[in-house]
Amino acid sequence: MWYNSFDEKTQIHTKKGCCNMSVTYTNKKRKRICDYALKHGKMKAHEQYGTSRPSIDSWLERYDGTAKSLTPKSSKPKSHPNQSTLEEEKLVIRMWKKHKEYGLDYVFGILKREKGYTRCRETVYNVLKRNGIIIKPKKTKKKIKAKKIQWSNCSR
Repeated sequence: MWYNSFDEKTQIHTKKGCCNMSVTYTNKKRKRICDYALKHGKMKAHEQYGTSRPSIDSWLERYDGTAKSLTPKSSKPKSHPNQSTLEEEKLVIRMWKKHKEYGLDYVFGILKREKGYTRCRETVYNVLKRNGIIIKPKKTKKKIKAKKIQWSNCSR
């Protein structure tokens, strides 16, 4: 059954019948849940506020008594260790301009055999696409012409 409900106890909008419920909590609400969990236990906090126990566990790990400590941290990567270097990109572009009439596989083979290139074939394509050298053509739909039927030849 798909309908929205509003639970007065937790003050959270949920969708019945949906297995993936996502709720955003404010720091004030997280602090209230953590204080309740420390006083009454994690299971009681889970039942009282309808928050998952793993969420309560992760909040309690970083909770130091202030609401600021419960601010969600960024999950954005701090570094990109497998990112192509500027020299590698220049090499790919230079080799493509020199041998583009032979195609991507040929250029990749030359890079791998002669220049010691260690990345995969898709990386070569992505470098060329990112620099605007290869532009993927958009697919066009074929127009179907309707055939005319002569009703005089048909027998009914």
